[in-house]
Amino acid sequence: MGDLFDNEVNEAWRLDHMRIMQECYHLEWQICTKRVSNVAKMVPDAWKPLETSNFGNFSGWPRHIGVLVTIVTQAEADRDVPRLLKLKKQFDIPWVGISYEPAQERIRFDRYLGERGRAEYGASLDWIIFGGKSGAQWNDRPFDIDWGYDVANQCAVTQTAFFMKQIAAFQPKEHMIPEDLRIRQWPQGH
Repeated sequence: MGDLFDNEVNEAWRLDHMRIMQECYHLEWQICTKRVSNVAKMVPDAWKPLETSNFGNFSGWPRHIGVLVTIVTQAEADRDVPRLLKLKKQFDIPWVGISYEPAQERIRFDRYLGERGRAEYGASLDWIIFGGKSGAQWNDRPFDIDWGYDVANQCAVTQTAFFMKQIAAFQPKEHMIPEDLRIRQWPQGH
């Protein structure tokens, strides 16, 4: 667990980690970050679009590696999702998504999904994971299961994968999730 794109991560370690990810093509990798603005400048040159790569042996973004951005408020969504969609298009990332957890307020993702996202940004989200906070301070912030229903509906309308991870609880269990919200979808082709 960690954020590969944190400014304090040692560059040699990050690049070695990404090399291992690239070499392990038999695994599906999801890189989750809160620092979407750092992705373009911190990935290996071989993953960058040909016109921006300084690496002579260009191979492009690995087809088994996707990117998730952690989003917990509408303000974060409106700031970071357009950046993520720009990266998806520019780097030809096979799938991108949102880790909407721990959810802190209702978020409208409509403009980033399906045809509307592609029309406005040239790309759209492929996946949204929804969940509440767990652990000793699980109830120190707002949480409403209706937010999960809302985003599940947004995803269903646009044929975007939705994954209900957990409700907010000290020790969340599968049976705590309402049966009609126990949706566990993956991005298309993965």
